[in-house]
Parts: sequence; C-alpha cells; structure tokens
Amino acid sequence: YILDGIRRLYEKGHRRIAFLPLKSRSNTNLKLKSKAETKFTGLKINITDTVYNIDADFLRDILKYMIEEAHVTAMICEDLGLLVKVQSILSSMGKQLGEDISVICVEHVKGQGAKMLPKIDCYYVPSLELGETIATELLNQLSGKKNTDLSKKYMPEYMDRGSVREI
Repeated sequence: YILDGIRRLYEKGHRRIAFLPLKSRSNTNLKLKSKAETKFTGLKINITDTVYNIDADFLRDILKYMIEEAHVTAMICEDLGLLVKVQSILSSMGKQLGEDISVICVEHVKGQGAKMLPKIDCYYVPSLELGETIATELLNQLSGKKNTDLSKKYMPEYMDRGSVREI
C-alpha cells in the first residue's frame, strides 16, 4: 500500500516525497524507493526511519532539510502519533499539512485520520483484526480444528479526506 500511496501522490504532480516509516526496515524501504523511482519518471523519495519517541529537535532538523533543501511537497507517514509531532513542527515552521505539504498516513483504527485537523488521507490497515484472526487460527490448529478459510486476506483501504493536493 505504500507504493500505491506513492502512485497517488505522483498522479497529483508530486515528484519529491518524504517517507517516514515508523520501523526500521531499511532493506525493504530501499527496495520500495528503488522500485518507485524506477517506475515513476522524475520521482525522488527521501526516507527517514523513525521511532515513536523520536527527539523533537532531530525531527525538526529532518523536516527542515526535507522542505528547504530537498523541496518535498508530500509525505507518507506510517503512524498518526508521529504525524501529530510532524504537524506541530511544520506549524511552527509556518507550514500546514494538506495545504503546503500533502500527506498520506496509516491508521489502524478506522476513522482516526478523520478526527485530525485537517482531516488526513489514510490507508486503513486492520492490524487488530489481522492479529485476532491469526491467534484464532493458531488456537484452532492447536486444538485440532480444521481451518475452512486459509485464504482470508486483509487489504488496506484508502480513505480520501482531502489532505493530498494537486500541484
């Protein structure tokens, strides 16, 4: 779904995109960056691995570089909690999400992005339901019950709330 988010931003005219993944999956992120930059002409993706307790001054330095030197016009952020920090820092820089910087985020509880101001476009990833299904299937297998639906998949759902502008 991250590649789909990049595609959505690209189709709106964004060519310089910041990607703020919450977990360090450096090899996967580099492959994603390479695939996207090969697929979409003129695209440049800046990746910065982040953590929940990222230092605010460090995050401010990253965002300042991305906006002032790398000239990003959009970002994909993997966590709404991190996005709140990003939004606060951008606000102190005179920038607003959805207007100055387009943004797509990930939500694990449906509707979380709609509660933010401005409302944030998100991919709803039902990780809680996915975890529950995996645990139930494991318990069923351990108790000898036969599984009837091994092919159940959870696809992220895109929630368009207007935080991606066309440039």
